[in-house]
Amino acid sequence: MTIAAAEQLSRISVCNASGRVVLEQGFNTQQLALDISAWPAGLYAVRAAGADGRMHTLRFVRE
Repeated sequence: MTIAAAEQLSRISVCNASGRVVLEQGFNTQQLALDISAWPAGLYAVRAAGADGRMHTLRFVRE
């Protein structure tokens, strides 16, 4: 999965449907690739912090 943003991303966290954090990592990039092939199927939420501190949230389904 690739995440692309219009601004620099400083941190992301990914939670599964039960709210458990499955990934939390700092970055300094506008685009990053996540290998989710080993993750179980389900609903996930990605929270990304921009360099300016604003939070962005998106959801995706891993089939």
